[in-house]
Amino acid sequence: MGLLREAKEELLCDFAEYYHIYDLRQFPVSYIAILAKGLRPESRTKMKISNTEVTFDRLAMATLIDGVNILIWQNTKGGRTGRNRPQSVVDKLIHRDRETKVEGFNSIAEFERARALIIGGEESA
Repeated sequence: MGLLREAKEELLCDFAEYYHIYDLRQFPVSYIAILAKGLRPESRTKMKISNTEVTFDRLAMATLIDGVNILIWQNTKGGRTGRNRPQSVVDKLIHRDRETKVEGFNSIAEFERARALIIGGEESA
């Protein structure tokens, strides 16, 4: 069963929580597959296989909180001058607040030298 390879621990936890099944081997694979298909989108298993860390409900609530925070902030001195903007709850939940290093190049040669360093090749002249 492919799902067992991808999300074994999550599936076991979900089956124990939702169905009170603690040993998957006591049921036919087809029955386990039907039950797995019936898991809700916010189950550990479905979130794991869809590579999601935050439920839709939690993300929607965070969006509302961000909106209210912006409305409040706009009525402050900082909001009128564009300073001290509140941090986004959504950005924190989906890890958008992590800094990413972006590098630009002025020529193809610059890019090729940087590429060679990254992939471990020799620097070209």
